[in-house]
Amino acid sequence: MKFFILFSIVLSSYVCAQNKSVYAEDSRKDYFEIDDNLIKDQSKAIAIQVDKKALLDKGDYYRLQTQSLRAFNYCSSFKFSNQYSVGKCTGFLVNKNKLLTSATCVKNQFDCDNNSWVFNYTKKSKYHNPITSKKEHVYKCKQILKRKYSTKYKTSFALIELTKEVLDIQPLELAAASPELNDNIYMIGSPHGLPLKLSTEANIKKIYKSFFKATVDAAKSNSGSPVFNSKSQVIGVYSHGPSQSSTRGDCLVPSKYNGKSGYEYITRTDIIIP
Repeated sequence: MKFFILFSIVLSSYVCAQNKSVYAEDSRKDYFEIDDNLIKDQSKAIAIQVDKKALLDKGDYYRLQTQSLRAFNYCSSFKFSNQYSVGKCTGFLVNKNKLLTSATCVKNQFDCDNNSWVFNYTKKSKYHNPITSKKEHVYKCKQILKRKYSTKYKTSFALIELTKEVLDIQPLELAAASPELNDNIYMIGSPHGLPLKLSTEANIKKIYKSFFKATVDAAKSNSGSPVFNSKSQVIGVYSHGPSQSSTRGDCLVPSKYNGKSGYEYITRTDIIIP
C-alpha cells in the first residue's frame, strides 16, 4: 500500500508535466552547466512545489520520493530522460516570506496546506541526481494572499505567504516595465518536475494587455516559473503551453515547434505589481 501511495504521488506530478513543448533544438541547461553567476544567484530564489507525502523525514533531512522519467515512457533520446521527477510546479521568492507562482498551482487553502516548497533542487554535476533535501531548504505555505485566474484574459498567478522567512536568499524583483516585442528572454524552472533548468534562446512574439506569448522551451511543471527579459529583470510568470507531448514509436518526446506558432503563455508582472 505504501508503494502504491508514493507511486500515485509521483504519477500525479507526471500528469501535470505532460503538456510540454520545445522550439527548434532543446537548449535547456542544468544548474551545473550555467556559466552566468547572476543567473546562478537568481536560481537560488526559485523553488519547486512538492507534495508533502513525497517528503520522507530522515531526521535532519528529507528523502524525496522521486521517479525517473524513463519510468513514464519517455524516449531514451530525450536529454533529461534519466533524471528524476518529484515536483508539480515552480515558484519564486518576491519577498523574504512571500512566493509567487501560477494560480493553477495553488487553487485553495488545501493546496497551500498539502504542498511544500523546496529550494536548491538542482543538479550540482553531470552525475548528481538530487534525491534528498536539507530541511532548511523546505518551506511550508501559510496562506494565499492574492490569486487571479482568468481564461478570458490568459492571466494566472498566486501570491502566497510562507510560514517563515527564507534566509540568506535574495528575492527576485518584479519589473514594472512592459515586455518588449522580440526581446530575448530566458526562464528558470522545473520542467517535468525535474531539478531546475535554464531555458534560453527564446523571444517574445506577441504582447497583450495581461500576458505575452513567447518561444521559451517549457513543460507544465514550469507553471509559476519566472521569465526574465534581456536586462535580467522578471517580466513574467509562466502559465501554460500549447499542446501535449508527441509519440515517437512506442515512447514520448516533447512536441516541437518552429517558432511561428504554438507559443507559450506568460502572465505579465507589470499587472501584478500594486
